[in-house]
Amino acid sequence: MTNFSVHEGDGNSVQKQLQKKDVKVGDTIDFVPNNQQGYERYQVIEDEKGEKALKLIDSYDMQMERADESDEEVGGKKKRRKGKSSKRKTTRGKKRGRKSCKRR
Repeated sequence: MTNFSVHEGDGNSVQKQLQKKDVKVGDTIDFVPNNQQGYERYQVIEDEKGEKALKLIDSYDMQMERADESDEEVGGKKKRRKGKSSKRKTTRGKKRGRKSCKRR
């Protein structure tokens, strides 16, 4: 299995790459655009006619959907740790600057 990359703007396309003789069934072709939102990964498969075809197996949109699903499973909300108080401790009722002495 080989991975091929097609970059936007280099005059090549995913379809042109598919037609090359060195691309075989099972290989993957990555389309790398100038922005991350256009990213796509295809797997080369054999269609009903026995010819090479493309199957979309990953894209930016698919990754975002998976991230949204995992957030929903977790609940999406951070939980606070128990035992730690966020309130500030006060010195109310104590006189400052005096040490307490114990009587014997």
